[in-house]
Amino acid sequence: LKSHICTKVMKRLHKEKLATNRSLACWAGQTQFEVKNNLQSFTVDLATAHCSCRKWNRTGIPCAHAISCIFFNRQDAK
Repeated sequence: LKSHICTKVMKRLHKEKLATNRSLACWAGQTQFEVKNNLQSFTVDLATAHCSCRKWNRTGIPCAHAISCIFFNRQDAK
């Protein structure tokens, strides 16, 4: 099975998926979530592809917080 996503991006996405085990997503309405990671808290909006950590905004690759929300919705982060 070949992917249309380059190898470097796939490795980064895999790394972010592994980091989701430290995050807890809580639904905050519509497409918005609050994600707690130890003592930190982040806001994620899946509709606008925005996370308050700003990693998703800078790279275009979903961060661990966003992936936690995607998994919360029982969707696949490709």
